[in-house]
Amino acid sequence: MSIARGSWPALLAGLLLSCADDGSASAESVGSPTDGSTSVAEPTGPGEGSTGGDSSVRCEDGLWSGGEDGAEDTGFGMGDDMPLPLTVYEVQQGDGPDRALVGIANVVVTTPAAQSELLPGTELFVQELAGGAYSGLRIQAEGFDPSTVLAVGDTVDIVGRLSRSGDYVLLEVRNGDDLSVTGTAPLPEPVVVEAAALGWADPTARPYEGVMVRVQMATVTDDDPCDGEFELEDTVRVDDRFVPSALPSPARGEVLSAVEGVLVYTSDGYELAPPDGSSVQ
Repeated sequence: MSIARGSWPALLAGLLLSCADDGSASAESVGSPTDGSTSVAEPTGPGEGSTGGDSSVRCEDGLWSGGEDGAEDTGFGMGDDMPLPLTVYEVQQGDGPDRALVGIANVVVTTPAAQSELLPGTELFVQELAGGAYSGLRIQAEGFDPSTVLAVGDTVDIVGRLSRSGDYVLLEVRNGDDLSVTGTAPLPEPVVVEAAALGWADPTARPYEGVMVRVQMATVTDDDPCDGEFELEDTVRVDDRFVPSALPSPARGEVLSAVEGVLVYTSDGYELAPPDGSSVQ
């Protein structure tokens, strides 16, 4: 499905109100952070319960086990051809079933595009302007290069299909016309998180998957777990996926004053993915 640039939010609003008049659907309020009332399952995955730093660490993200295309009506009253308007906060806390077509408005691009290790194609991350927990989301593009449409700092309206794998979610976009740049905006301030709180078993980590975070005064405990990576506090790896071969190479035992990056889900733990080399200090 392709929607003219900048047109889908107004179109959806009219259709939703029309549906509400005849009782077939109702428009929910969207576009603001959650109040925290939605419950979210604890992280699960191949690495659940591990804190990183072992010899079994994977050097690629592994395969994404989300749903397949071909889903029929999602039950929202409008069929699969009309996207359901949601915020990233809502999507990250479970709204919208696997393979639902959704529209997310006015989010900011926080990373360059990079080759995906989860699915065929390219990925980047976006975030709600207000930031905070549950505000970031991975965008998976197949069949086109999103860097020809988007740059870091662009605000964008996106139409795509949700793909859920356990407690984790990404948005698949297969047409550049479904990325509508609306302007530019400052990036949200990174959330300060302790490196030791970013292990699989720690419930602190899951709300910040996809979010730009900042780890301060952290010790390098492995200087080469995988190519282009180093590890902090035996827990979280720092990966150069968005800036290949452009990150500093700190020595084991070195204490870094700060590392900023998007917290990225992988098959056996989390990684911090800095958007540029200056994000490691």
